[in-house]
Amino acid sequence: MSLRKTRSRQPTAQSKVYGIPIDAVRDKNSASLLPPILWECISYIEAKGLTAEGVFRVSGSIAEVTSLKKDIDEGKSGIIYQCDSVHVVSSLLKMFLRELPEPLLLSQNYDQFIEIQGAVQNILDHPEIDGGTDIEKTEARLEKQKELIDALPPVNRVVLRRLLQLMLNICKHESQNLMSINNLAIVFSSNFLWTDETIGMSSIKMMSDSTKLSNLVTDLADQFDFFFPEPAELDPPSPEVKLESPTEPKEEPISPLIVSPIPEKEEEDDMDFYTFLKTHAQRVAAEKVEQKHKKGKGFGLRLRLGGGKKEEKNSSGSLPVSRVTSEIRESPVGRSSSVPASPILPSSPGSRVHSLREREKGKSRDRSLSHSASEEYEKPTSPPTLSGSASTTSVSSSIVKEVPKEETKMTQPPREKIEEGGDSKNVPRSVKEILSARPRSKSAGPNNRDFLEMALERLERLRRTAGRPPDLESMKPHELRDELSAINRELRLYESYFEQQNGTLPTHDDWSKLSLLVNRSGDCAVQGLIELSNREDREDSDAEDTESEEKTAEFVEPLSPLNDPKFRQLKLEKRRIQMFLHKYQNEFETKNGRKMSTREDRAPIQVEYDRYKQGFHKMHLYSLTLQRSTAIYNSIAGNFSSPKLQELVVSRGKILELLRQDENGRYQTVLSTEIFGLVRALAPFRLTGGSKDYIIVGSDSGKIVILEYNVAKNRFDRIHEETFGKSGCRRVVPGHFLAADPKGRAVMIGAVEKQKLVYILNRDSAAKLTISSPLEAHKAHTILFTVTGLDVGFENPIFACIESNYEEEDALARFLVYYELDLGLNHVVRKWNEQIDQTSSHLISVPGGTDGPGGVLVCAENIIYWIHQGHNQVKAVIPRREGSNDDQGLMIISSTFFKRKDLFFFLVQTEYGDLIKLSLTVNGAEVTGINMTYFDTIPPSNSINMLKNGSLFSASEFGNHYLYSLAEIGDNQDISDPMEVRYFKPRKLQYLQLADSMNSLSPIIEMKILDLYKEDTPQIYAICGRGYQSALRVLRHGIAPMEIAESPLPGNPSAVWTVKKSSTQKVDDYIVVSFVNATLVLTIGASVEEAVDTGMLTTSTSIHVANIGDDGFIQVHPMGIRHIRNEKGIHEWKTPGKKSISHATSNESQVVIALSGGDLLYFELDQLGQLIEIEKKFIGREVSCLAIAPLLPGRARTRFVAVGDWENNVRVFSLDSEDCLQVLSIQSLPTHSESLCIVNMSNTANDASGTLFLTIGLNNGILLRTVIDSITGELSDTRSRLTGSRAVKLVGMKVKGTNAFMALSSRAWLAYNDQSTLRYQMVPLSYVPLESAATFCSDNIPEGIVAISGSTLRILVIDRLGATFNQSDIPLLHTPRHFIPFPDSNNLIIIESDHNAAKVEEDKVKKEEDDMAVETLEEEKEEEELPFEKTMLAEIKPGNGKWASCIRIVSPRDNGTLDLIHLDDNEAAISLCTCIFKERGNEVLLVVGTAKDMYIKPRSYSGGMIHVYRVVEGKQLELMHKTPVEVPPSALHPFQGRLLVGAGNLLRIYDIGKKKLLKKCEYKSFPNVINKIDTQGERIYVTDIQESVHFVKYRKADNQLYIFADHPTPRSITSMSILDYDSIVCSDKFGNIFISRLPAQVSEEMEEDPTGAKLQSESGYLNGAPYKLEDLAMFHVGETVNCVTKASLVPGASEVVAYSTLAGSIGILVPFVSREDVDFFQHLEMQLRLENLMLTGRDHLSFRSYYFPVKDIVDGDLCEQFVSLDADKQASIAGDLDRTPMEVIKKLEDIRNRLL
Repeated sequence: MSLRKTRSRQPTAQSKVYGIPIDAVRDKNSASLLPPILWECISYIEAKGLTAEGVFRVSGSIAEVTSLKKDIDEGKSGIIYQCDSVHVVSSLLKMFLRELPEPLLLSQNYDQFIEIQGAVQNILDHPEIDGGTDIEKTEARLEKQKELIDALPPVNRVVLRRLLQLMLNICKHESQNLMSINNLAIVFSSNFLWTDETIGMSSIKMMSDSTKLSNLVTDLADQFDFFFPEPAELDPPSPEVKLESPTEPKEEPISPLIVSPIPEKEEEDDMDFYTFLKTHAQRVAAEKVEQKHKKGKGFGLRLRLGGGKKEEKNSSGSLPVSRVTSEIRESPVGRSSSVPASPILPSSPGSRVHSLREREKGKSRDRSLSHSASEEYEKPTSPPTLSGSASTTSVSSSIVKEVPKEETKMTQPPREKIEEGGDSKNVPRSVKEILSARPRSKSAGPNNRDFLEMALERLERLRRTAGRPPDLESMKPHELRDELSAINRELRLYESYFEQQNGTLPTHDDWSKLSLLVNRSGDCAVQGLIELSNREDREDSDAEDTESEEKTAEFVEPLSPLNDPKFRQLKLEKRRIQMFLHKYQNEFETKNGRKMSTREDRAPIQVEYDRYKQGFHKMHLYSLTLQRSTAIYNSIAGNFSSPKLQELVVSRGKILELLRQDENGRYQTVLSTEIFGLVRALAPFRLTGGSKDYIIVGSDSGKIVILEYNVAKNRFDRIHEETFGKSGCRRVVPGHFLAADPKGRAVMIGAVEKQKLVYILNRDSAAKLTISSPLEAHKAHTILFTVTGLDVGFENPIFACIESNYEEEDALARFLVYYELDLGLNHVVRKWNEQIDQTSSHLISVPGGTDGPGGVLVCAENIIYWIHQGHNQVKAVIPRREGSNDDQGLMIISSTFFKRKDLFFFLVQTEYGDLIKLSLTVNGAEVTGINMTYFDTIPPSNSINMLKNGSLFSASEFGNHYLYSLAEIGDNQDISDPMEVRYFKPRKLQYLQLADSMNSLSPIIEMKILDLYKEDTPQIYAICGRGYQSALRVLRHGIAPMEIAESPLPGNPSAVWTVKKSSTQKVDDYIVVSFVNATLVLTIGASVEEAVDTGMLTTSTSIHVANIGDDGFIQVHPMGIRHIRNEKGIHEWKTPGKKSISHATSNESQVVIALSGGDLLYFELDQLGQLIEIEKKFIGREVSCLAIAPLLPGRARTRFVAVGDWENNVRVFSLDSEDCLQVLSIQSLPTHSESLCIVNMSNTANDASGTLFLTIGLNNGILLRTVIDSITGELSDTRSRLTGSRAVKLVGMKVKGTNAFMALSSRAWLAYNDQSTLRYQMVPLSYVPLESAATFCSDNIPEGIVAISGSTLRILVIDRLGATFNQSDIPLLHTPRHFIPFPDSNNLIIIESDHNAAKVEEDKVKKEEDDMAVETLEEEKEEEELPFEKTMLAEIKPGNGKWASCIRIVSPRDNGTLDLIHLDDNEAAISLCTCIFKERGNEVLLVVGTAKDMYIKPRSYSGGMIHVYRVVEGKQLELMHKTPVEVPPSALHPFQGRLLVGAGNLLRIYDIGKKKLLKKCEYKSFPNVINKIDTQGERIYVTDIQESVHFVKYRKADNQLYIFADHPTPRSITSMSILDYDSIVCSDKFGNIFISRLPAQVSEEMEEDPTGAKLQSESGYLNGAPYKLEDLAMFHVGETVNCVTKASLVPGASEVVAYSTLAGSIGILVPFVSREDVDFFQHLEMQLRLENLMLTGRDHLSFRSYYFPVKDIVDGDLCEQFVSLDADKQASIAGDLDRTPMEVIKKLEDIRNRLL
């Protein structure tokens, strides 16, 4: 910064305040010297702006500041209090100081102040110059400055003092306002002092002086009490408004030494005690001053320089100032040692003298003062002058009487505060020394009762001063800390005085006399427990040399309601544990004579201690996405993995996915990755001569990024990243438009306005892709609509753009512009432009060079043009639907191109979804005509892509996405007149065939988590889609298998297997089903039939059936093993004696069986393919289950077999020849194992060879998964999962070519490795319970499952892996707006409405016909052509202001509509609720709010209606009456037997009448439009469409509504949910979720105040509510969140906050349950941020803080990226967390498994 060049000011003739001498501004009729304008500004800032970020640094609105200044100069009073911006008021204050004719510190003192500060700088620059000690130098400088300050005029001195006090008050809130004393000094220095001689001053001199002046102001603030020892100037009263900060104490004198408040009337003993302390302090101060003058040296100040422990001696031989005094650590309850003495004098508030070097360099500055009067026990007192000085930062006057001034005038240079451990921060360390100087008395000590009464009185006075509630349960965490510090101070004083009087410390009996204080300390003293934990790290350190850590005791912020009995019980339990711990601590100290300092000391109470610690935390949440976005905004096709494999890359907002067709022609997600940014544009390109495509991404990162798909690691690798602008979606920063040259030589990236950049793409000598510096193609004042790359062969690349120049006369005119990149000159030129239709919005590049005529197709409303430089335009009219309105323009929304040899054509799609085939008539290089014919109709798309194999992919705007195969190309029609409008009728698909569909929830309008039909887990009900693509979707966690066949069986089988005749076959030959005493063998062919002559024993039950060797399979039955070999007969092994086989397992070459009695037998195949017995072992216990490890590639045998027994153990045995059937490891279990399975699965993305996992199914339904060491066989890393209520049966299988297994309990589960997310997944099957299952493969079903359920055999296919939820849907007619469950009926009521839509004809409204229509739709749903049948419902748009709306009752169980009512009179249903009116008894009525003749933009309407319906038997609607309202009711909610209605900015209460609703109460002062209402008790929660949240109170006695609290930040709220009585969670339309809470003290006041704080609400500050909500947590999702709700996803699990977005994603916020989890995930998140995992280069922290800083929410999506890291990075991060990579992965899996 620099000083201003001149400060000469001449007051205007009308000026009364600004620009006149400061002495003339003050009120002459008042005794106060402080000018009123300054007092008003300072009072305002202290009341409203102490926590405002950047106060005094951020400037206010210039226009508003100028206007207020003018009003003030004209003599208007009280206008400052009407201002709604703290920054405007601070600017007024600064302007007042700047415009003074003479600066506050007087310009004549300028050179002297600069010279003093210059001397300081000279000492720093030349430390070798001996000018005395640091203290002497500091004192000399301060004395010189004080002389100048004392010489100031009285008014200047008073103003300076008050402004410095304001600065110090602001510094207290530095963590919130980000304004340190250095920042404030820089701001104020140029306003305190300047000179008129700066005109000729050099810039270097001005910078130097500026630094010195800021250091001067820093000195004044740091040594405030040194410069201003006199009492404060009282602020003048304000006749208009009394603004007083509730946290600031009034300014009253305090004692110079004793910080404990003393009552005015004291008993004799206590008065003697405090008088002694006071007089002794005066004596010690006088001795110190006298000693100083005798020796000529400064006081022995103790300074804090970085917290070092080492002591060094200075040149004088004494201890240096760098020694940090020891701190008082513990609460004094039962201490075994007294307070350590300190030989130094106590300091004053604000005194911070550091060493010159470190202070001037800005190191180790701690300038915060006492935060409130509640900390007066901990703060150092004023300097020991006998004048009783005070400041506004000091404590209140409830202390001893001040000493008369005339006794002495000695002062002490200030020193740094002495800090204590824990929360007791600044107790004077000289108390012990003072006490020890008094002769000891043999009396019994102080009067305990009198001391207790005095202490309680002091504590009560202090609580009132600080504004703390008396009830501990109502105190906030910082208030509890203050209360604890105050109580501990009183107990320390008692202990010290008792020791002085008796020579011993108080005993337990002595303390019991103060039990009231001790118990209260125990109730709120979390300090003692935290200190015990901290002591472990420093138990060997000396208390005099250690700086104690200060641990904050934080409280649980649960999501449960505060008035929930469970929560209250939890609080009582915590209180009980706390009291128990304190009691044990005291008893330990009494017994052992010392405090607990080690873990061994705490061992007997460790459980209670850990439980207590886990109960005290802030609210920390873990964000996790359950269902990723399903909307697709961009899609591109290319060869990204191999030259012959064409794939799709799609963007789903902040997610990139790679899609690939499988062997069935269906798209599967190969890779899905989170980029933590917004993808705005995608483009593929291929370098000339290349065989692989790259991906160019335009995003909100301000960078252009080139990605390459890494096949080996299945991930996108960032090849290049070039920064060109700021982050965020800005109008002038490129990223929104992207186009690549068809030959892969260049790419253009453009912004919406002005900026366009061109990058040249090439190869280097190593054949690696390179990118050039950006070449600018900017043009000011232009708006860009679209861009594409022209096909010009190998000539200079050309990019075509549609632009509009808003500076020209015709601002709406649009131009087609060619930009040419000159590859020789590396320069971009604007080559050519031509005016086109002003409705043009879409460009299609036409093949050029040798492939076609080149140029572009320009799509405008109703017409498509072919345009090229040097050629005539060719145009044609777009075909239209029959019956459409010709006055409405028809737009093209997407297009694609198909080329095969010499044939090419285009498919363009209209806004109705109709596909138009477009071909060009070409004559040489000229286009002579455009032919367009109707092709087919599909849902409207954001993007369509035609692939080389003839497939068409459609990324729908709303609803599901579809893949079609091209059946026919279609015929071209000869068109005589291309400008003639041609009409067509939509029809079923003719040229396209539906091949696949991808479920999409986008957009989710509203979501609820309900369990209507008492299923195992709650279901997610969501209304989705738009118009005819709308549906009610029911989401259930898990995969829904497709049932191919079902066949009854002649009994209840126990197991099923599939086998092949030869292992070389791909398909299975037999299905083997085992019964109790028989075995059924079925052949697999065109049909499944019973087989004969298979060689299997069918007269006995089968224990195990599997393929073995190359040419056969085995059947294990109770009496032996049958080995069936093709063409080599049957070999059988019989059990010895009377023993039978109980269990068996095998792989391709090994067999292990268990005999009754506890024998294990091991068999192997020999070289001839025959089974031979290798080893037999008696293990001495019955076997419950067996599992052998699979045979790994390249191995002849496996080494491990796992054996479970009935004694709750699982052992791993070796199968090696050296130690065959020897135990390698053992695992103890809580119950016996039911089944075992060993499977080789990938554990991480880097685990290519896989890891052996032993999966154990227990009898109680729990699944254990543990790792087997591949060398030693040791078991480790055990994880558990509850699968159901039945015993778990495990089955190994393959899914999508990878190893997997199924766990069958009361619910079937599938465990596999998701290749797209590189995560281990275990998801349930949404299907009936299964008893047994096996893999199934046939010619028609390459990968299926054969399973047994009851007495039926079923063949299933897992359709899609990776989906978290499966869904069923009920189609709707119009866009759903809201839905609610109807009580007792388990049915849902939905309101639907569409703008610019036609109402369904009357003959289709009848219930009978509607039922038939629903049945028809359900039947057609089984057919592939259903989506196109629904497309036929897309009626022609009738025009703006026309609405189609209905009310529907739906039964989710039957997937059908029970009743449907269409609304007449152009009404649109916009809100609904169910309500029980007192007048109607317990009858539940349905209330629907409608708008009539409503226009969206601009918003207008003719009125609204409130419909009231009776719901007959929960199935049929019966209209009772309608109530007209002047404003459409946008929100409805029941309230105390009445109805709350939000209509516009009105909040009303209605009661029911016979003919209409009766208005009972109304509140008219909401800012804009109410959009959400919720209630709890008498409290009403209201959200505004633009002005955030309001808390409303209803006073029934007065029948009045009023707002008593609101949110300080205006937000566009989209959804709200109540967490508890004081807390809510909300979302806004910008993608933010935040949790806010009403301060507990305010909540109590509202409940206890008989007026309900009505008076405060009427006098709220700045047109707002008197109280403000506090934000507890904040998070940016990245998508528009339109629904938040509190629910539990699993029965019995804790509640979470669930949210859904318009993009179709579903996520949750999970509260952490332990501090360990918080620390772990916060550190993991921080480490992953440093790894720069974001593909687009977006900073993760800035993305999650898009609009507001992220607060106390950990990004779980980022944490789960740990799995995809390379092994070395995983090891590095895990090492920093003191974990192993497997432990980190386990932690991530556990937190997800707890939720689903």
